[in-house]
Amino acid sequence: MSDKEIRLAVCVPSLGDWEEQFGECLTKLLMFCAQHPFPGHPQYRGITLYKRRGSLIPLLREGFFEDCKIGKDTHCLMLDCDQTFPPDTAHRLLAHEQPVVAANVATKVLPSAPTARTFNGTEYGQACYTGNKHGLEKVWRVGAAVMLVDMAVIPKLGRGLFEVVWNPATEQYRGEDWSFCKKCQDNDVPVMIDHDLSRQVGHIGTYIYTHRDVFEPKQAKAA
Repeated sequence: MSDKEIRLAVCVPSLGDWEEQFGECLTKLLMFCAQHPFPGHPQYRGITLYKRRGSLIPLLREGFFEDCKIGKDTHCLMLDCDQTFPPDTAHRLLAHEQPVVAANVATKVLPSAPTARTFNGTEYGQACYTGNKHGLEKVWRVGAAVMLVDMAVIPKLGRGLFEVVWNPATEQYRGEDWSFCKKCQDNDVPVMIDHDLSRQVGHIGTYIYTHRDVFEPKQAKAA
């Protein structure tokens, strides 16, 4: 049992209104946290909800880390308001005791694709498929839509963690979560994904996209 006090900050950035299904999942997560101690901490259930609304998601994400510093929170759980997730999401991510651990979210297209990528020497990396995998896997890049960050690593990473950068090689903007992962990579902070949780996370669009909508190329070869 760890003697480290856990103070969890649940952080929700948004451009406007929340999706109804997200609000339901968030309510169930907060209720679960109130009723069940965090892994290895039977007497303590410290939890705070931070909400930020604006037009610049990178600024909102950066602001949450400042909120956590002021509130002396030990962990920041980012939850985008177009996600669905199980009530025990925070507990499962905390149990891994990793500096950064996230869900591999399915993109809102058909066929869908995973947001997590491994490094293959290119600007895009290689898609990291969850499929029937279990446990944790280290990745090169992943979205921050469902991501737990141990605040102990933030001083090591510095500021300006969520830059939106133009990439001349791809002639596209690099997303703010990719910049965060690059900062982690540059500072030897591993970024992990939880495959089991990922299969229970949905991405709300025209309907809820999950890994059932992800087509893995090797499956076609085996067919």
